[in-house]
Order: sequence, then structure tokens, then C-alpha cells
Amino acid sequence: MLAPDGVQLGKDGMVHAPPPGQSGPPPPPGRPAPALLPGQPAPPPEQAPPPARTPKGLILGRAALVTCLLSTAVLLFLPAPYILEMPGPTVDTLGSLDEIDLVQVPDPPSHEITGELRLSTVTTAGSNRDLPLMRAIVGYLNPRAALVPYEAAYPITSSREEREQDSSLQMTSSQDAAIAAAVVHLDVATGVKIEERTSEAAIEALRDDDELLTVGGAPVYSFTSLRSALAQHSGGTPIDLTIRRDGAEQQVTLLTQAADDGGALLGVIVAFVTVPDIRFGIDRIGGSSAGLMFALAIIDKMGDVDLAAGRTIAGTGTITLSGEVGPIGGIRQKLIGAQRDGAEVFLAPEANCREVAGHAPDGMQVVRVGTLTQALAALDALRDGRGADLPTC
Repeated sequence: MLAPDGVQLGKDGMVHAPPPGQSGPPPPPGRPAPALLPGQPAPPPEQAPPPARTPKGLILGRAALVTCLLSTAVLLFLPAPYILEMPGPTVDTLGSLDEIDLVQVPDPPSHEITGELRLSTVTTAGSNRDLPLMRAIVGYLNPRAALVPYEAAYPITSSREEREQDSSLQMTSSQDAAIAAAVVHLDVATGVKIEERTSEAAIEALRDDDELLTVGGAPVYSFTSLRSALAQHSGGTPIDLTIRRDGAEQQVTLLTQAADDGGALLGVIVAFVTVPDIRFGIDRIGGSSAGLMFALAIIDKMGDVDLAAGRTIAGTGTITLSGEVGPIGGIRQKLIGAQRDGAEVFLAPEANCREVAGHAPDGMQVVRVGTLTQALAALDALRDGRGADLPTC
């Protein structure tokens, strides 16, 4: 039996009117309303349960976690007292950079230049004391990089401008030493003058800027001729010199000093009156570690031998006026950079061998050198197929 809207059908089949104050549509499907007896009041409407409260301990724990995470994030971006060294670019000293020859000599080479003589560099981060701790940690975990204490790399009181100026001066000095070592080897500098006097006898007999014309009667016009003239005399004996001072020639006698091998020394530091006009077209690299490779490039371009002979040869090392090769920093990173750029051979300073041992990249031959003469001999051996017997670290 159907009941009209607003009335209830009892179990007895009788129609009952809803209690006063209760009318409207039937309860929603799925939740049948309980049967009401006549005069029974309707139950109160259901209320939502009160929201659950978060325990105070959980709130404090979450706050502590957020604070810890924020503090850690801040710490990771604070500067660390380190310098990060990474493999830098290598540059072919026989080639050009931005269409400018790196090594510029007065005349074109007399032979075809093949291969490359690449100087190697290190890229640094944190030189302004701004290396983030997070980057320092990543660098520490990177086998290709190295962390160096800031104080070991730079004076703690130096400014950025002072460091850049010092790096530029080191590069200029390195280039000057490379020129001197190369022209002495090539014997192309003419005229020898006194740059500095280091013995009492020289201080008494000579003046700075005196030009040497003869030594013991032998003409002196280059470093080689000076060395040959001194080889004819024993140390500790007097020697006659012809000099040009203030435009006039003079004769002086000087008591020589004894060299380690018993030969004669004048007790002076000499310079050249005339040196070939050699220049460098590079100003974006600093430091003194390119001296050896600059000297080799000058000799290659001004000499009559193709030193690289088709190979890609990299190297590093400071150089002195007399051609001695000195140690440098970041040797391991330079080895990695050289291998990356295709170097087959790397010329490493003898003084850096302890750092090189066990870190030579696969497929690249490391050759130990202590002087410019040894480096040239190594290149000769490589060109002639005798490279397997060269000394390594």
C-alpha cells in the first residue's frame, strides 16, 4: 500500500501522521528512519564529531625538524675556507686564440709546424672567499677536483685586485724567462751587458749596463760565445775584459770566481743588448706555470725543427733564465685536462713527480723533465721513435 508524502505507514498497515514539528521528505536512501510510536519525540539530529587535536609533542617535533632543515640549508650556502681546483682548459702555444697567435716571432717559421704544444691550466673557485660549503663538499667527493686551504693558496690579507695583479706579474715574468731561455738555446740574442754585479771584484771593476765586448781576448756577442770564452779559463784567476761604457771602449781586469766544475765565473748577471722581438697574444691566463711551454713554442717557431712532429703534447712548469724547470700547483688537475683535450704526452716538472705518481691518466705518457734541455731531448726521442725509454714519474 502506498502512503502519501508526509505520512508514515506503520507495521500494522495503518497510516500514521508524522509527529508535530516533523515533516518533509523521507530520510535519504540507505538509512531507513526508525519507526516512531504515537507520541514518541523525534531523535535529535546527528552532529559531527569534534576535530581530533594534534598532540603538543608532535607539533614541537615538526617545528624542530623545520628549524633544522632551514639551518642546514643556510649552513650549506655559507662560504668555506677553501679553494676548489678543477681541470682547466689547455691552449696550443703554436696556434692562435681569438685569431691572435699566442707566440709571435719576427719571421715566419722555416719549417711546417705539425702537432700541438699545449699549456695546461687549473680552474679555481673560491678565490674571493666565496666558495659555498655545499660546493666544497661536492668538490671533496669529486676525484677530478681538489680542495686547498685558502691560506695555502693566497695570503689571507690580500685583496682581489692584489691577487689579480700578482697573477699578471707572474705571467709576465714567466714570458720574459721563456724568451731568455729560448734565445740562449737558439743563440739568437746579440750583445751582452751587465745587469747586476754579485761579487766584490765585479763591483769594483764593472758597472751596471757595461757592455762586454771581449773576454780573455775572445769576442763576446751572445751568451754562447761568453760561455765559450769563460771555458778557456780557470776560476780564481784574473781575466782581461774589453767593455763599452758610456759609449767608449775600456780595458779592465777582473778576478774570476770558481764555478762548481772549476770553471771561471765573472760574478755578474748578464742581459742581452739586442733580443728578437717576441710577443705573446694571451692575457686571460695568469701565473708562471706556462714558462716551459712558451719556451718550447719559441724554439719551435724560430728554430729549424718541428718539435711536436704531429703529436698533441701538453706540459707545465716554470722556467728560469738558465732553463731550469720548476714545480707548479694543481698538477693532477692539469693531467686530467690534458687527457680530456687529447694529449698523448705530458711534460711534467721533476719536482712534481711525487704528486704525479699513481695519477697518470690512462693512455697518456708522462715524461719527467728538470730542464729545457731535457724537454727538448724528450721531444727529439719521441720524434725518432725512442719515446718508450723516456723517464717518467
